[in-house]
Amino acid sequence: MPTLSYRIFGFLHFAVNIMKENSIELMVSILTKTQNPTILKLILQILKSEPKVVDIIKNLLTPQIPSKDLHYLINIIQEFDYDFSKELISLYNFSTYANKIAIINYVQKFPNENNINWLVELLDEKEPQITEYVIDIITSLEIKSAIHKLIKLLNTKNIELKKRVCIALGVLKDVTAIPYLKKIVLATKKFFGLIPAEPQEIRLVACWSLGNFILIPEVKNLFIKLSNSKDTAISSAAKSILTKETKGA
Repeated sequence: MPTLSYRIFGFLHFAVNIMKENSIELMVSILTKTQNPTILKLILQILKSEPKVVDIIKNLLTPQIPSKDLHYLINIIQEFDYDFSKELISLYNFSTYANKIAIINYVQKFPNENNINWLVELLDEKEPQITEYVIDIITSLEIKSAIHKLIKLLNTKNIELKKRVCIALGVLKDVTAIPYLKKIVLATKKFFGLIPAEPQEIRLVACWSLGNFILIPEVKNLFIKLSNSKDTAISSAAKSILTKETKGA
């Protein structure tokens, strides 16, 4: 005797064959409403073979789509062999924080030139938490074209964001970042405090990031000087970096 799942599958297939586009639209709508894994699996199995389903989904991806439906749809469309990045990017500014993260996660899976440029453009101070998240993605994808935007972000007053930027510059290992990281490491109070210091936690992060360039003579010489610094935290970090470089040589 056929199982319930098999009977549902048969009915849905019958519906598609009889009603065609209307039934496809109905099933796409069901996808955004149901959380039943069995039904989801069955519907997806049918829709993946329907060429019209991509256009129907694209028509749903408009600013009018409810946030909850969009969230479900973003998870679902990952099952299709089609890149919906363009449509999702157009919805980004209309989306909730959770959906913005979901859109970013989707787009990063298709690292073509347009998508990478879009991710880089998100590097600003408007939404620091989003920016920190994007920095992690850019670092993992090793997007060197983001270097100049990252360097610009070093002017931020947001300590956590600034630390994340320093880490990214170290991981990406673009020599363009060296003078900027060096400036932060050396940013102590000067002229009786008229020139303020960078917070030590930022200086330490910048120091460790600069350590990724230790094979460059200029940087190594700086660390030799820093190892004798009166600032015990910076001195300790410099000595540790030099020790690691010696062991790795």
